[in-house]
Amino acid sequence: PLEIPYFNASCHAEDFIYWFCKVDKFLECMDIFEEQQAKYVTRKLQGYVSTWWKQLLYDRRQQYKKPLRTWHKMKKLMSFRFLQSNHVQILYQQYQRKLESKQLC
Repeated sequence: PLEIPYFNASCHAEDFIYWFCKVDKFLECMDIFEEQQAKYVTRKLQGYVSTWWKQLLYDRRQQYKKPLRTWHKMKKLMSFRFLQSNHVQILYQQYQRKLESKQLC
Protein backbone atom coordinates (compact mmCIF):
# COMPACT_ATOMS: atom_id res chain seq x y z
CA PRO A 1 0.00 0.00 0.00
CA LEU A 2 1.15 3.49 -0.85
CA GLU A 3 1.81 5.49 2.32
CA ILE A 4 3.92 8.42 3.49
CA PRO A 5 6.80 7.38 5.76
CA TYR A 6 7.29 9.13 9.09
CA PHE A 7 9.78 11.99 9.23
CA ASN A 8 11.93 13.32 12.07
CA ALA A 9 14.84 15.76 12.18
CA SER A 10 17.44 13.07 12.77
CA CYS A 11 17.26 12.15 9.07
CA HIS A 12 20.21 12.91 6.80
CA ALA A 13 19.76 15.37 3.94
CA GLU A 14 19.39 12.57 1.41
CA ASP A 15 16.67 11.02 3.58
CA PHE A 16 14.88 14.35 3.74
CA ILE A 17 14.90 14.69 -0.06
CA TYR A 18 13.73 11.08 -0.36
CA TRP A 19 10.89 11.83 2.07
CA PHE A 20 9.88 14.88 0.01
CA CYS A 21 9.80 12.65 -3.04
CA LYS A 22 7.64 10.05 -1.30
CA VAL A 23 5.18 12.69 -0.11
CA ASP A 24 4.96 14.24 -3.58
CA LYS A 25 4.37 10.85 -5.16
CA PHE A 26 1.74 9.93 -2.56
CA LEU A 27 -0.17 13.20 -2.95
CA GLU A 28 -0.01 12.85 -6.71
CA CYS A 29 -1.49 9.34 -6.57
CA MET A 30 -4.10 10.01 -3.92
CA ASP A 31 -6.75 12.56 -4.68
CA ILE A 32 -6.33 14.74 -1.59
CA PHE A 33 -7.62 18.29 -1.90
CA GLU A 34 -4.80 20.82 -1.95
CA GLU A 35 -6.21 22.64 1.10
CA GLN A 36 -6.01 19.40 3.13
CA GLN A 37 -2.56 18.21 2.09
CA ALA A 38 -0.52 19.87 4.86
CA LYS A 39 -2.90 18.56 7.49
CA TYR A 40 -2.54 15.05 6.10
CA VAL A 41 1.27 15.23 5.90
CA THR A 42 1.47 16.67 9.44
CA ARG A 43 0.37 13.29 10.78
CA LYS A 44 3.69 11.86 9.58
CA LEU A 45 5.90 14.34 11.42
CA GLN A 46 7.66 13.12 14.56
CA GLY A 47 9.83 14.51 17.32
CA TYR A 48 11.42 17.90 16.82
CA VAL A 49 9.89 18.37 13.36
CA SER A 50 6.40 17.89 14.75
CA THR A 51 7.08 20.31 17.60
CA TRP A 52 8.56 22.87 15.20
CA TRP A 53 5.53 22.63 12.88
CA LYS A 54 3.02 23.02 15.73
CA GLN A 55 4.93 26.06 17.03
CA LEU A 56 5.03 27.57 13.54
CA LEU A 57 1.26 27.20 13.20
CA TYR A 58 0.73 28.64 16.68
CA ASP A 59 2.96 31.63 15.89
CA ARG A 60 1.08 32.28 12.66
CA ARG A 61 -2.25 32.26 14.52
CA GLN A 62 -0.87 34.73 17.06
CA GLN A 63 0.19 37.01 14.19
CA TYR A 64 -3.23 36.69 12.50
CA LYS A 65 -1.70 35.08 9.42
CA LYS A 66 -3.57 32.64 7.22
CA PRO A 67 -3.26 28.95 8.12
CA LEU A 68 -0.83 26.85 6.09
CA ARG A 69 -2.82 24.19 4.33
CA THR A 70 -0.98 23.19 1.16
CA TRP A 71 1.90 20.77 0.83
CA HIS A 72 3.66 23.24 -1.47
CA LYS A 73 3.84 25.89 1.28
CA MET A 74 4.66 23.33 3.95
CA LYS A 75 7.48 21.88 1.83
CA LYS A 76 8.90 25.34 1.21
CA LEU A 77 8.98 26.17 4.94
CA MET A 78 10.41 22.77 5.88
CA SER A 79 13.16 22.98 3.28
CA PHE A 80 14.10 26.46 4.49
CA ARG A 81 14.27 25.22 8.09
CA PHE A 82 15.88 21.80 7.63
CA LEU A 83 17.93 22.15 4.43
CA GLN A 84 20.38 24.94 5.15
CA SER A 85 23.89 23.90 4.09
CA ASN A 86 25.16 24.45 0.55
CA HIS A 87 25.45 20.71 -0.09
CA VAL A 88 21.88 20.15 0.96
CA GLN A 89 20.65 23.11 -1.09
CA ILE A 90 22.26 21.60 -4.18
CA LEU A 91 20.47 18.30 -3.52
CA TYR A 92 17.20 20.12 -3.07
CA GLN A 93 17.68 22.08 -6.30
CA GLN A 94 18.32 18.81 -8.14
CA TYR A 95 15.15 17.41 -6.62
CA GLN A 96 13.20 20.51 -7.69
CA ARG A 97 14.47 20.19 -11.27
CA LYS A 98 13.38 16.54 -11.36
CA LEU A 99 10.02 17.48 -9.95
CA GLU A 100 9.55 20.19 -12.55
CA SER A 101 10.47 17.82 -15.37
CA LYS A 102 8.18 15.14 -13.85
CA GLN A 103 11.05 12.66 -13.52
CA LEU A 104 10.02 12.12 -9.94
CA CYS A 105 11.80 9.30 -8.12
